[in-house]
Amino acid sequence: HEIITSTLQLYGAVLQQGELRVERSLAPGLPRVRVDAEQIRQVIINLVDNAVEVLGGPAAGRRPNGAPPIIVVSTSHDARNGVVRLVVTDNGPGGPAAERDKMVRPYYSTKGRGSGLGLAIVRSIAEALSIKVAIGNRQGRPGLAARLVFPKTSSAEPS
Repeated sequence: HEIITSTLQLYGAVLQQGELRVERSLAPGLPRVRVDAEQIRQVIINLVDNAVEVLGGPAAGRRPNGAPPIIVVSTSHDARNGVVRLVVTDNGPGGPAAERDKMVRPYYSTKGRGSGLGLAIVRSIAEALSIKVAIGNRQGRPGLAARLVFPKTSSAEPS
């Protein structure tokens, strides 16, 4: 959780401009996972930056349904399968299924600006670290969810 918390602190001053919020829902007592802290930090930054842009930038106003723009970074432990999950969700417009596979391709962007490299970098880092990554619409709600599944844990020590 230290990596997530310290990374999200970087957004404190930036998000003072509008109604956009970044929230955390971090499961207690997660098993330790071996990761490269700087690479995971980059993954989190890229996912949150992408969500910020999709929602309309740091000064984003309320969604068409009146809800404030929200990004949630959450963690969970699947003890049965021995994996830890990190999920970044937003309540933006989501995307058609045909676009989701393209989102992780280099130079592909559905936004008016940006390099189209953010999610491609996420995929590249995840593959290098044996982390499974999936991006799709949130179930039953507007927005996207980026799900990262960390390899089977080898220790039950809390992180």
